[in-house]
Amino acid sequence: MAHAIKNMKKTTLIFISLFLFIAISNLPPIHWFYKQNDCWFSNGNGSFTFAEMSFQGDDFQQCSHKFLEFRKRKLGDTVLYRLCSMNIFYFWDYGEYIFSQKYKVPYKSWKEIESRRDPMANKSGFQDF
Repeated sequence: MAHAIKNMKKTTLIFISLFLFIAISNLPPIHWFYKQNDCWFSNGNGSFTFAEMSFQGDDFQQCSHKFLEFRKRKLGDTVLYRLCSMNIFYFWDYGEYIFSQKYKVPYKSWKEIESRRDPMANKSGFQDF
C-alpha cells in the first residue's frame, strides 16, 4: 500500500513538473526566443497565397484582410487553408496553437494544393508565391 502511494506521488510530481515546464516555455520572453511562427496560407487551388513575414508587418490579420478582398473579387474556391502544420514536439508553441486565430484555419498540404494549381500566367496581386 505504501509503495503504491509513493509511486502515485512520483507520477503526480512528474506530471506537475512537465506541465510547469510547458507553461513556462510559453511565457513571452522564452517563447520569443524559440518563436518561428510565420506561416503560409492558400486557398484550395492556389489562386490566393499569402506568406506571413511578421518582421515586415505581414501577419495573419493582414492575410485575413487580403483574403476577404480576394473573396469579394473572385468566384471559385473561397476556403483559406494554413500550410504550416502544428508540431506536437514544439511545446513552446502550444499557447499559439490554442489561442492564435491562424491555427483555427484548417490545414492542407501545399503538395495537394500545388497539384491542382493552374499555371500562373499573370500574377493576380493575391499571390505571394
